[in-house]
Amino acid sequence: MIGEVRYNLLSFAKCLKTEGAASIIERAGVAPDPSYAAGLAVSLYMYLAFFILCVLYLITMYLRKDWYLNAAALLIAIFFTYAGMWEYMIGTICSNAVEAILFPGVLMAFSGIECIGRKMIEIWDREVVDKAEYEKKERRERAKRKARLYFPGKYNCLFFRVIWKNFVGNLKEYSVLLLCNMLVFAFVVSGFGMQALVKEGDMSYKTGYPAGAGKVLLRGLVELGIVGLLMLVLLLLYYLRKRLPEYGVFKTLGIRTKTIYSCLGAELGIGTAVSLIFGGVLGVIMVTLFRSSAGGGSADWFSPLLFLKAAAIMLLIYLVTFFATHDLFVGFRMGSATELQMMKEWIPGHFQFLFAAAGIFRLRI
Repeated sequence: MIGEVRYNLLSFAKCLKTEGAASIIERAGVAPDPSYAAGLAVSLYMYLAFFILCVLYLITMYLRKDWYLNAAALLIAIFFTYAGMWEYMIGTICSNAVEAILFPGVLMAFSGIECIGRKMIEIWDREVVDKAEYEKKERRERAKRKARLYFPGKYNCLFFRVIWKNFVGNLKEYSVLLLCNMLVFAFVVSGFGMQALVKEGDMSYKTGYPAGAGKVLLRGLVELGIVGLLMLVLLLLYYLRKRLPEYGVFKTLGIRTKTIYSCLGAELGIGTAVSLIFGGVLGVIMVTLFRSSAGGGSADWFSPLLFLKAAAIMLLIYLVTFFATHDLFVGFRMGSATELQMMKEWIPGHFQFLFAAAGIFRLRI
């Protein structure tokens, strides 16, 4: 806006050509100066150059050419955003200085967004192509390795004898893992069983169960589940830390990955099934002993629904255990050569007393 008249670029150019710069300067209320004619003309030419570059840039985009015209337009917009407020330029005769700065500033912002966005899209396209080529190369390498290590026949008894020997060598860790699994399932079964014994319909002074004992036992299952989850995660991490490097040797020797996973899955699957059976029996015995020692309770506590609820809880615990163990194992690079070497290192003797003293002091606090 100049004076009381609002112009666009076309109307301003027409007014400058027909009326001259002196008339516009007089309307703006600025002291007349012949230099304004050159300044206003330069301002219009810069806007004209900007829009010509934008049109040419659209044409080069359609023709799939990259002549960096968008960068040239951005430089003109940046220059004019600051030069437009110089003396004798178009910004000095505008009635509102904010509008004089805002219009070229908006052009500069859109030009900058376009340049940065175009460059990001180009980088993204290159990354996608590089990733596709890398994945294609990896597939070729895996196919070559698979063809090189392909074994069409069956493994003989010697292979399974070696697997069994390694398994027996880690039997202590395996037994601890199964014992923990059995105890967790036994406590879950016994928790649901005891909660069924003391349900609200069987409350009496003869049974000796306090009111609300069923709810207390049911809430206690949450704590049992958390403790069991932590125990399973720690023991499974320790077991995999011992076993996976041994299976890694088999993979290096050319044993099929499917066979390795099948052996490891059979170890964990059979052990889990056996521990669940013994854990269920132990849980039933615990509930029976609790019922006989307390002197009463519901007689129909034993039902398939009880084991279904216990199995659902164990399934949830197994899922969380699997994901937590996977993230910890991968995140801490357990089973790597460096980590295994650290396991073999002993703490120097003159530092052991300091660690023990720090632990005792922490417990006292």
